[in-house]
Amino acid sequence: VGEPRRLSTGASRETWTFDATTSGAGPERLVLRRDPPGLPDPETMAREAAVLPAARRQGVPVPALVDHGTGGVADGTDGSGLGAPYLITEHVDGETIPRRLLRGDDYARARAGLAAELGRVLARIHRVPVGEVPGLPAPDALDWLTKQCDEDDEPSPTVEIALRWLYRHRPAPTGDTLVH
Repeated sequence: VGEPRRLSTGASRETWTFDATTSGAGPERLVLRRDPPGLPDPETMAREAAVLPAARRQGVPVPALVDHGTGGVADGTDGSGLGAPYLITEHVDGETIPRRLLRGDDYARARAGLAAELGRVLARIHRVPVGEVPGLPAPDALDWLTKQCDEDDEPSPTVEIALRWLYRHRPAPTGDTLVH
């Protein structure tokens, strides 16, 4: 395993890239995503590790999952020495800096079809069978939204009126789906 290099991407997790070599194969570029020290969330990381292969099977452009684990947090037997939940994926070349994507001349052609392509990707995400992803939460959507608005601590009469209307005119359940 080569020297890891921290990437600037990943707002909620540490993201690193490194090269790894297995016997009989050349170096492979990989990415390590790890919960920040002191904030382990093994359940969420395990769910993400389950979502990646399921999404890939539906044609969602995600990197292949190589490995994942608790980092020794949940049960002390992980053996990775990482000290936090993690997942390792193949490296995917690309750009992650919004300013370059949104304004750079190099991406002008890509921007022309970006909205349509993102819509197609979202449709593929929605087709992921939820049964293939153990541990997905399934809260009542309206109760969850109400709780989020209440926790916002910012009064919004318009939102409160809309929530009351939704409670009175709640549509019939349509089934669960995976969302981004």
